[in-house]
Amino acid sequence: MVNRAEPERTLGLLQADFVLNPLPLGLDERNSGMVSRSPLRIDRAKQHVVVRFLDRQLFEDTTVRSVTDQLLRLTEEITAGSLLILDFSEVHSVSSNLLGRLILIHRRLENAGSRLVLCDLTEDVAAIFRGASLDRFFHIRHNREEALDSVLAGFW
Repeated sequence: MVNRAEPERTLGLLQADFVLNPLPLGLDERNSGMVSRSPLRIDRAKQHVVVRFLDRQLFEDTTVRSVTDQLLRLTEEITAGSLLILDFSEVHSVSSNLLGRLILIHRRLENAGSRLVLCDLTEDVAAIFRGASLDRFFHIRHNREEALDSVLAGFW
């Protein structure tokens, strides 16, 4: 007789384990053979790179780590005088961990003679940046076109 108060066990694992941790221990999406959707869309041009965040929430540690690892790799590819634009149009929530990592990315680019511009911040995300006084630290523009125009106009 099965006790319905306890979850059923399948091969020694709780059924809930499949929902909470769909990959066996020790595996992640990079080495499991699974195809996963990138949380970023990257468009490269000659003097700029536009990165659009595709997740609504940049809050979980694994998501933040994945996103910022990709951004840090991009900073190594960007040449001096180039621009990295981060498009937040789909994002509604960010973590303090992400904010700290964005500061690191900003400083890395500045030290290399490049620029970071944030654009298309939703009201929720803009409020988070204002609350942390980061709206004065980062170059923030209303949209992608304004970000590109400010560079072309010699804003820097």
